[in-house]
Amino acid sequence: MKSFTPILLSEYSTLEYFLWRKTNLVEDNISTYPLKVKENPVKSRNLISEVEFSDGEKLFIKQGILIEDNFNSIENESKLISLIQKESDDLSVFSLPKQKFYDEHYNIIAFEYLQTFVEFNSLFNELDNVTLPIIKSIVIKIAEELAVFHSKFSNLTITEGLIEGFPANIPLLSDITKGLIPNNIFNFNHLGLELREYNQLFQDNVKELIEHFNSSWIEETKNNYSLIHFDFRPHNIMVDNDKIMVVDWEMCALGDFMYDIALFINTIPILCANSELVYDEERRVSEKEAIKIVKLFWDTYLTKRQLKNDKNLINKLRIFWKIVQIRRYLKKTPTLFFEKLIDRILDNLL
Repeated sequence: MKSFTPILLSEYSTLEYFLWRKTNLVEDNISTYPLKVKENPVKSRNLISEVEFSDGEKLFIKQGILIEDNFNSIENESKLISLIQKESDDLSVFSLPKQKFYDEHYNIIAFEYLQTFVEFNSLFNELDNVTLPIIKSIVIKIAEELAVFHSKFSNLTITEGLIEGFPANIPLLSDITKGLIPNNIFNFNHLGLELREYNQLFQDNVKELIEHFNSSWIEETKNNYSLIHFDFRPHNIMVDNDKIMVVDWEMCALGDFMYDIALFINTIPILCANSELVYDEERRVSEKEAIKIVKLFWDTYLTKRQLKNDKNLINKLRIFWKIVQIRRYLKKTPTLFFEKLIDRILDNLL
């Protein structure tokens, strides 16, 4: 297994790294010495830091510490950001963080620090008559720019070096029941599940869902691949007035565009429910807003891509949305309220 020396484990080691980099790599644009480091306390597979230099410049840096045999998420992010930026300069598509450098030896990627951007999901903290129109205008822009992105990077003629994401990474249920495990274990990690969790896929509702998905969509999707972000959730969407920036491209892969849509839509009712908006007894206030926001996103995306809104497309979204919920199925029983809410939202999309 390929491994990297995890040097960004403390403020001292991070500063030491940049001093070494400045001394040994003269082509760097970093002209001054690092002043301070803010380590991210959140535990993840990556080490994350913010570095501020004495001239006021800031960098956001990540170092991968858990690397699979055949996949390096930090390297993948560097490669895909370079590809996307090269191919989309002339398009009205969301911007990506400016990559300062990728250090292959230590598996470190550094980005220009986003001074004025905020996470899109933070706008839901105080959901009221003032913030709702702002959120809806941003949702329209996100949908339009995601549609442009998917259109630009669909039916790629150059796929060398690009990994296959969802749904190619969903193993056939028949193979699982026979105890067959794909050689590419990364496929399982791509879905956010551990191997042992697949042994629980024999619950009737999940089994039926997987079988339906296998028979209906895998082959169709393989013939219509596009690049998908694969973690297109509001906390990875940064906003600054009318500017949209999408971050965290580590898992970007070839796949079906519907996964990005399902992942984004899945978060909207949750954000509405967690907001300060006052519920009535049956929580219909936040449900109405969630339905409006999801429908706004859905209609805008389809219009921009000139896709027909029909029952077949909504059924495909229904399947993908349920797939997004698989971890919920395996970990605990979903609340009946949320399950019915998904169905009500989908029923309102036509």
